[in-house]
Amino acid sequence: MKDKVQKFLVDRQLRVRSCFGDVLERKLGETLKSGQQLQRRLQALGLTEAAEALAQAVRQGRSGAGEKLFSSPLLAIHWLAEPLVEGERIAGATIVLTDVTREKRLQHQQELGCRMEEISHFAHKLASRLNNPLAAVLNRIGCLVMEEEPGVEWPRVREELAFLQEQIYAISRVTHALEALSTETGSSGKLVQLEAVLEKAVEVIRLLTASRGVQISLGAAPSSSVIYANESLLEQCILHLLRNAVEASLEGGEVVISCGSGEGMAVVTISDNGAGIPDAEMKRVFEPFYSTKSADHLGVGLPISCTIASRYKGWLELESTPGSGTTARLLFPVAKNLVKKG
Repeated sequence: MKDKVQKFLVDRQLRVRSCFGDVLERKLGETLKSGQQLQRRLQALGLTEAAEALAQAVRQGRSGAGEKLFSSPLLAIHWLAEPLVEGERIAGATIVLTDVTREKRLQHQQELGCRMEEISHFAHKLASRLNNPLAAVLNRIGCLVMEEEPGVEWPRVREELAFLQEQIYAISRVTHALEALSTETGSSGKLVQLEAVLEKAVEVIRLLTASRGVQISLGAAPSSSVIYANESLLEQCILHLLRNAVEASLEGGEVVISCGSGEGMAVVTISDNGAGIPDAEMKRVFEPFYSTKSADHLGVGLPISCTIASRYKGWLELESTPGSGTTARLLFPVAKNLVKKG
């Protein structure tokens, strides 16, 4: 816990008198020394409300608390500012900064997991209702197209039937996507080596996107990570992320992939140097069928990846800077941790 907390003591001019901890240095690259004006430094770092609360603690003797969430890189800092009273006089203030990123991340993933679970149940029911009638209609149209009927109108009828067949196939693509979003099918798993599945997925995406002229670089993993998952679903999960990264890159661009582990989690990182995702769109990227791409993209890649990850107690994170690119992180508990927890 100590490495997640930093405490500052400031005088009435809001200059640093003492400091314990290094949260700002480790997370935001900011090193503060005794005598520096803390309020201005906090404002420069984007902790505007914390800076104002610190000033109010000194000037008005008021305590204040709040949180600041940074989206890229993902970072959440809780702050608590309190006046420092010596005798009957306010001599300064203290402010405690706590890194609550992990807690916020877990909260976000739980909320997202609940939303995806609701979507999954709806997707399963809708796909089940649509599949049988669609199959019956397609079968009947197929039979009609193959029939030969006399008369001058038959070529036009056949053309219309073929058009209807194409449209129903398009609807079938949607029902298949709904089935992929459902957690009620194909969720059995086993112990798999994450690096092996990642290498296979990279080979596949290189073949599928060779004509786009995007370099796909896979770094060597420092160690092997074994997780519990369905191997084919895991590969599908990674392929969706890889395809998104390649499609976001311009010709001559690069997608960089790495795999590692830390704090009991195996992590796959996929970064591109494309246009990035605007903040307004970032709020909707996990919505099924939301897409800013061409009409032939259904907009289910990220929701499917998120759904698959959540099946095996994992989660998906996105960080994006408009004009610089996007990074996707896929995290899963390593298998030994799952075994220990039973």
